[in-house]
Amino acid sequence: MQSKMLMLVAGTSLSLAASAFAQGGGTYTADTGFNIADASGDNRLTIGGFAMFRYNASFRDSDSVGDQDDLTLGFNAPTTTLRASGTVGDRNLSYKIQSTFGQDGVGVIEDAFAEYAFGNGWSVRWGQFNLPVVREVVIGVEDHLGADSSVTSQYFNQGYSQGIQLGYTTDSFRFMGAVSDGAFTSNTNFDSDLEADYAISARGEFLVVGSDWARFNNYTSWQNSEAGALLGAAIHWQSGGETGGTSDVDILLATVDFTYEGAGWNATAVGYYQKVDAEGSADVADFGFMLQGGIFVSSQWELFGRYDGLFLDDSGTTTEDTLNFLTLGANYYLFQDSNAAKFVVSGIYSFEDTTGFLDGTAANDNGLFGQGKDGELALTVQAQVRF
Repeated sequence: MQSKMLMLVAGTSLSLAASAFAQGGGTYTADTGFNIADASGDNRLTIGGFAMFRYNASFRDSDSVGDQDDLTLGFNAPTTTLRASGTVGDRNLSYKIQSTFGQDGVGVIEDAFAEYAFGNGWSVRWGQFNLPVVREVVIGVEDHLGADSSVTSQYFNQGYSQGIQLGYTTDSFRFMGAVSDGAFTSNTNFDSDLEADYAISARGEFLVVGSDWARFNNYTSWQNSEAGALLGAAIHWQSGGETGGTSDVDILLATVDFTYEGAGWNATAVGYYQKVDAEGSADVADFGFMLQGGIFVSSQWELFGRYDGLFLDDSGTTTEDTLNFLTLGANYYLFQDSNAAKFVVSGIYSFEDTTGFLDGTAANDNGLFGQGKDGELALTVQAQVRF
């Protein structure tokens, strides 16, 4: 039922936007989508989204998974996202609604929030949104270098939640602090056992080089770009078990990241720490880091590489406590200096036994299934279109 309603709303919105655009009242950019506004500019609607389509090949060891399952091939459409955003009544009062349809065709509301800008850099947001913790997750999968998120960000990410966020932005510093229901509590009622008693998230970012915040909404740096560098740090704490319906679990997550972008190249380093204290279980403390870089070798071809390292608590469920992954690939941008359409070819290799980490159903989005030996390889060819 939710999916049908989402499709109806999306179809109606797209029809209205197309009609206004055809009458000369709209604009389009690949970063935002189709934009229409009234004469005053106080009421604005932007309709956009993206769609991904893939061919996947997974190579595993026959001694570990059997002769039939050592090669798995096929197409899938992992993500189709529709979003509407804009302002209403006042240019300072903005909103965003975003829904994503997975490969099963089921639509899920991700963003559903409003935000008011008070001036002098201050703003407040309320509703459902991505908590300001892991930068790679906040950016969004359509703006990553590869076909999907890194293994480390998928492991440590905080997900969507419902709450209130205070923001402050200057030319070189910005801060976001949120009080919420906790990690991965989107589309839940206030008595859900998924929620924490309370959760606090805070993230600060510094523009070490440059003055353009918008360039760090993605990881790609075009060949005509000037230098820029961003240093960020975030912390998330949540606790449960003291009010009705919540589980007795405390979670601490901290991360530090640094990104440098030059003329046609980029480099990122991220570190993670997470501690989970659940009643009746031993405390689990995990570490991780990610190194990533990309470089244009022509005006439309970009090569990239990524290394993920996970250092897991020995009281966890995995066979190996240290897991290492290497991703290599290339992006082809159909239009120069634009993310409107691109093709991705990438491969990811696991250096360790991933038993207990991957459950055999490609639970992560990188095509890995997991096996009881090192050396699993997954290849992906992806087409992505933004609108």
